[in-house]
Amino acid sequence: MSYSSGTITSATPASDLLSTLESLLTAHGSWSYVQQVTLSGNNYRVWKSNGSGTGANSFGQDFYVIFRADTAANNVLACVAESFITSSGNVVRPVAGKNSSSPLNANGSFGNETTGIALNDSSLPYVYVQTPTGGFPYYISITANRICLASGSNTAFYVGLFDSLLPAEPFPLCMSCTYSIRPFSQGDSGASRQPGKAAGNTDTYNFCHRLYTWTTTSGNTQTVDVAFGAPLASRVLLAPYFQNASQYGYARGLLYDCFYLPDGSTATRNGDTMSVGSDAYVKMMFGTSQLSAGVWVNTAV
Repeated sequence: MSYSSGTITSATPASDLLSTLESLLTAHGSWSYVQQVTLSGNNYRVWKSNGSGTGANSFGQDFYVIFRADTAANNVLACVAESFITSSGNVVRPVAGKNSSSPLNANGSFGNETTGIALNDSSLPYVYVQTPTGGFPYYISITANRICLASGSNTAFYVGLFDSLLPAEPFPLCMSCTYSIRPFSQGDSGASRQPGKAAGNTDTYNFCHRLYTWTTTSGNTQTVDVAFGAPLASRVLLAPYFQNASQYGYARGLLYDCFYLPDGSTATRNGDTMSVGSDAYVKMMFGTSQLSAGVWVNTAV
């Protein structure tokens, strides 16, 4: 794995943070740079998680993460897709969110399965982190399965695979983000396929999800285990925004190498560490509920 943290203060913070991230991806044995796609003056950087060979991801199939440095808004953006067409620069079966009202394909994805979707298409949601010009800390955690990036004071995202709980998961690919200590937004979060829905369905909530503690109950209600007055760490649950057990279950999957732990404070604590057995976990700002909370990532994997 790769874990890195630091501070960036420059006139081009988004570009510098993306360069830092790409240097870690270059050094990581599980990731490969594919190509750059330029659309409307914006450069989209395409990276692949290797599904075979040394350092292959747990699903055993390639998937693609696309980054863009938004130098005007000072953000680093990301989206995820199951496949990428090098000749056209389009993605196939991308992760989609609440605003994806295109009819579902028979396999649970959306969009043209042959020609793909352009990276600047309005149907593609992008998660992002902020890169303030006055300087900011950053925290990056990379494994074969996913990338976690936190920057600024309150922004972070998770892009990549999840540990599916379904008996037959077509492709466990998701992304989520948070900002301003708010819960994960269904508009900024999603999966690449929505099993259990009929082909042609146009429900705008097909793909979206929120993250909960593993002790979630039903609907948008969630609970936190408390023992002897202290909160217990829990794996982070991926669940549909509108949970429908008859179609796709209450529990879709779990994020890899991430713990949910309420911290009892509204203070941002990016970079705090805790020990779990012999592993070290670091807090990255992933507020997963209205509770003051955070997600901690394993720096030892």
